[in-house]
This record gives sequence, C-alpha cells and structure tokens, in this order.
Amino acid sequence: MKYIIENIGKVKSAEIELNGLTVLTGENSVGKSTIGKAIFSLVKGINNAVESYESKKLNSLSQILNAIDKYLIDDLGLNGEVRDFFQPSTILLDLKKIEGINNNYSSEISDHLIAFEYILRLEQDILEKVKAKRSAEKGNQIVNLFNQIKGVITNSRFNNIIFNKGVNDTLNDVLNGEITNRFAKSPTKIEFYNANKKINSFEVNSITNATFLGEFPKSIDDSIGLIFDATIVETPLILSLSKFIKNNLAFNRTNINDGNSFQGLPFQTFDLLKKLSQNNIRYQEKLSDKITNIIGGIMSYDEGRNDFVYEDKQKNKFNVGNVASGIKSFGLLQILASTGNLHKKSLLILDEPEVHLHPFWQLEYAKLIVNLVKNGIPILLSSHSPYFIEALKTYSDSLIPDRTKFYLGKESENGSIFEDVTSNMEELFNLFAQPMQKLVWI
Repeated sequence: MKYIIENIGKVKSAEIELNGLTVLTGENSVGKSTIGKAIFSLVKGINNAVESYESKKLNSLSQILNAIDKYLIDDLGLNGEVRDFFQPSTILLDLKKIEGINNNYSSEISDHLIAFEYILRLEQDILEKVKAKRSAEKGNQIVNLFNQIKGVITNSRFNNIIFNKGVNDTLNDVLNGEITNRFAKSPTKIEFYNANKKINSFEVNSITNATFLGEFPKSIDDSIGLIFDATIVETPLILSLSKFIKNNLAFNRTNINDGNSFQGLPFQTFDLLKKLSQNNIRYQEKLSDKITNIIGGIMSYDEGRNDFVYEDKQKNKFNVGNVASGIKSFGLLQILASTGNLHKKSLLILDEPEVHLHPFWQLEYAKLIVNLVKNGIPILLSSHSPYFIEALKTYSDSLIPDRTKFYLGKESENGSIFEDVTSNMEELFNLFAQPMQKLVWI
C-alpha cells in the first residue's frame, strides 16, 4: 500500500509505503505527525461516512418495519396470522445481507432489485392476510408503509456527497481546519495505491474542503484497501487524562458525522479513548504477557473506577496517575492488544513513542514493535531518537527485512519533502551524530 501526499500542512511532498513497519524521522516540524494524521483521516473519514450512511439507512428501515408491525397487531388485530413470516428484526437482517450493508456501501443495482423483490413478496403476503379478514381498504396503510421501505432501498445509495463529507469532517477535525499547505501554489492531494493501482484520490482546493476524484469505489475494500481502521497514539499521558475528559466533555458522541461537537477534544483522541475503554476481552494474550514481563504488571480499564489502573505481580492496584510514564507507554499497547484493537486490518500510528522511555526500554519497545509487525499488524511511527531508530533497524533487519521502510523529512522551499532512505541510512545517522559533535566542540 502506498500513500502520495502533496501540500498538506507542512508537507510539500511524500510518497509513503505501508507494507509492515514504516518509520518517519527528521528534525522537529518537518511534518512527521502531519503524515500520520493525513493517513488516519483518510481511513477513518471513509469509515465514518460508511458508518453514518449505514446507521441512517438501517434506522429508517427499522422505524418503518416497526410501524407496520404495530399497525398489523394493534390496529388490525393480526398477530398469529403474520408472526410466522413477519418479524421486523429478522427482515432487517435479511435486507442487510441482500443490500450488502457493512461491506458494500455502494450496492449494485442488482442488489437493490433483489431487495425490492423481497419486499414486494412480503407486501403481497401481508395484503392477502389483511384481505382475508378485513376489507381491502385496510390494506392502503400497509401499501403506503411498504412504499416508504421501497423508497429507502432505491433512493439511499451511498454517493460522492456522503463520501466527501466523511473525509472532509475528519480531515478538518484532526488537522484543526488547516489542511492545505498555505505556502504552496499547487493544490493539496492525497492519493492511495494498492499493488500500484490507484484506489482513490482527494484534492483540496480550499483550506478546508476536500473533493473526491475519479471513479467512485463500490466497497470499503476498494476505497481503503486492506486497512479498515486506524489508531493514533500521540502520548501515553492520555491514560492519566481519560477520567477528566469523560467527566467534563461530551464523550458520548459515537460518530464524527452526527453533527455534535467534541468541545475541543480532537477526534483522534476521542477514537483512542473509546478503544481503550472497551471491555478487556483478552485478545493477543502472548503480546500482553510479553509487556507484563517488561513492566512488571498489567495495565487495564477498571469500569468501577471509570479509570485505568496498573496491577503489579503481587496484585496491588495503583491509579494510573501514580504510574511512571514509561509504564504507561507499554501499558497503552497492552490495553489496545487485549481489547482487540491491534490486528492486521487496523493501522497503528505512533507519534514519537520513545519520548518517555529510558534507552534500555527504547530497545524493548522497538523489539515489541517489530514483533507486532512480524505478526501482521501494520505500524506507522515517527521518531528522532538514535537509540530507537537503530534498534528498529537492527530488529527489523533480522525479523522483517522486506517489510520495513525508513523515510527522512527535510526542509525545502514551500514545505518539507520526505525521502526513502531505507537502502542507505548513513545520512540519517550522520544527522543524529551532529548534536553530540556540536557539544563535544564547545
């Protein structure tokens, strides 16, 4: 998978491959975090648009089916006569399967016709029951309600407007409305390729408006390839702030497209907290055990406290606010693993994860990251620590030599550019050596 980013935020140009482990490095303010946020926004924006579309469509169908059910039972007294073939929940599941909702948001015309025929047969069966016990006029309300269902099926196709809105809303939220590179004359573009085939492309012609270009994709597979979700970790301190955020902000928002406000809480932070606060279902137990051996305990979400806790090997529990930041760094990954949020179809984006770690733990963290990638979890991270970069290089050369990419960001006119330095990292390590050389010669 490959993303081509032009003139977004500080970044003038970047061609980034995601084929396992992707490492972005360079001096502060070259746009490393911007690239992560741009890719996150594209993946989540498409997903948010799909979820919003699906939710509204299913809600409409559910309301109409329940109205029919109520009319048949309460107004016409038909219960046993129709209950064997008319149950709203079962019909809704059938329509989801026929329409391909949840995996094919731009259903083919043939799928709509099948759903249409299914509803017609259902309508005729009910009308026969109504006519057998009541006058024909009683069926008029049934016909009207079924016409509403047909309207939802035929008129609610996912389209470019919904698609654009999902990506626009997420880009604006994550990048604080500053999508474009204000110093560049050419437009902002984000393109995604899978196996060298362009999957989709967005162009931003104003500072806050992205427009989808090209043929509209038929499914989520076509639009974002093999990655269905993404998670950004900007700081482990989010664990210490979670209770405050939940108690003081509008944290019940479930979808970025529902029109509500985060009251200043960035969408990527909201997304991360939702995932961290899920029930512990003990996915990735081997990974969790590895982290336990490193940090001497387990980090988890305690529903009773509505907060995160650290439990050591002696079963002593500590409030997350009293736990070292380094432990939080590992503990956050431990929670994401145990809640099932680290998997092959979800991109993990780590922004300078080594910041709170001693050099020894930087090596352990690097080894953990490489092992995650070895097990199929795609990771994009940024760093400017020589210890951490060297460790990633050493472990990846041994375990995932063909699935690692290193990119160096450099300042240029009208923004920064990112170059692939995987095959020759001498320039990168020379840059890391310069601060120490400067200190030595003082």
